[in-house]
Amino acid sequence: MKEVINSIRKVSIEVSKWFGYATAVVDGIEVDQSRAPQNNSMCQFGQWYDKDEWNLSSFEEYAQIGHHHLKLHALFDEMMEIVNKEQKSSFLNKLAGASSQMPKKYKKILFRKYQDFKHESELLLSLLKMLQVKVDEMEQELAA
Repeated sequence: MKEVINSIRKVSIEVSKWFGYATAVVDGIEVDQSRAPQNNSMCQFGQWYDKDEWNLSSFEEYAQIGHHHLKLHALFDEMMEIVNKEQKSSFLNKLAGASSQMPKKYKKILFRKYQDFKHESELLLSLLKMLQVKVDEMEQELAA
């Protein structure tokens, strides 16, 4: 059971890292695209979830975790789409001699997506914590 709890902790760390990438994107810090999750089944979290090595799917939280994981991917993709669209626009503006700052409309949309991403991250981390507690309780019951 300790392995199960450790695996949940590891994927919680992955979610926290991902939130860090999203924060960097909003703050205008360039993010190495190869380090940010790209595909919901290829990221470490997705591989952990799909593998279900310890049959955690019997827990209600597990299905909810999958739902929020997919939402995080969609939101992050939308954030990156906004940034990429703005970067193309910014490049053309630079060629024309205009300012390279992100327009307010992009900033507002990006910030809204970031707030949604933050909310989903918090929900996902909360569900992972609940799952961890349930697994720990189950282990204690088995030990008694």
